[in-house]
Amino acid sequence: MAITTYAELTAAVRDWLGRTNDTVYLTAARVDDMVRLAEVDIYERLRIRDMEQSAALTISAQTVALPTGFLGVRRLYLDVDPRVEMDFMAAPHFWAEFSATVTGKPYAYTIEGENIVVGPAPDSTYTGRILYWRRLPALSGALNSLFTNQPDLFLYGALSHAAGFTKDADDLPGYQAAFARALARADASNERDRYGGAPLRMRVG
Repeated sequence: MAITTYAELTAAVRDWLGRTNDTVYLTAARVDDMVRLAEVDIYERLRIRDMEQSAALTISAQTVALPTGFLGVRRLYLDVDPRVEMDFMAAPHFWAEFSATVTGKPYAYTIEGENIVVGPAPDSTYTGRILYWRRLPALSGALNSLFTNQPDLFLYGALSHAAGFTKDADDLPGYQAAFARALARADASNERDRYGGAPLRMRVG
């Protein structure tokens, strides 16, 4: 069975479990839940190019709201001349160095709750650029490149949750192992795509 759409994915989950006609115990809503749980697992474990997004930030106060679906910062800088690459600081060190009463051109940041906190507090309005990892929208609403390139990730992830729900204990370890291998392949593919297989070189000076 080809897995190129959300409907084909949910059908494959039923087919692999041998429950194609079970719509009473394994309802459509429960299969949807299993796919969604797989998505949570995937986006918590992976940090790959398919999950990267860039956005502009208006920095006019010390706190700036994080982008929707935010999982982690890859790069953050002030879009000024010359460009200012902002350094991350753990919150205790950040607040030991900065306060809301000290203003200037921000050059550092920390993250608290749903906000980026910059230091020093901006003395003007700046434009920042952030490259960040994000949680992709649910497959039930729209497909994405990760699913297109590696549908096995979502299939084995959903089957791992489904087998636990249906108490198919004999199959569960196999699905979990297959899911772990699919995650590892996604990581390896990301490394090849990003670096082209070339060894990293350190520049001095």
